[in-house]
Amino acid sequence: MRIAIAYPPLKSEKGVALLTQNRQFQWFSRPTYIFPVVPATAATMLKKAGHEVLFLDGIASELSPEAFDSKLAAFKPDLVVLA
Repeated sequence: MRIAIAYPPLKSEKGVALLTQNRQFQWFSRPTYIFPVVPATAATMLKKAGHEVLFLDGIASELSPEAFDSKLAAFKPDLVVLA
């Protein structure tokens, strides 16, 4: 199965979206990126179980919504998990 775990880019005048390690959503005025340990662990476990996995962090990669959609569509996932 092809599984995508993805953080879509969120654009706002408030700043950059961030989910901290304790999973609280906040806006930051300066880009600050904390590695999402729980979803990354899930991606690793899925890959070890034999699935094809795409971990797509549109926020940390500073992708435009169009670029995010393009990368996700190119992977052709069977399942998408939006984190």
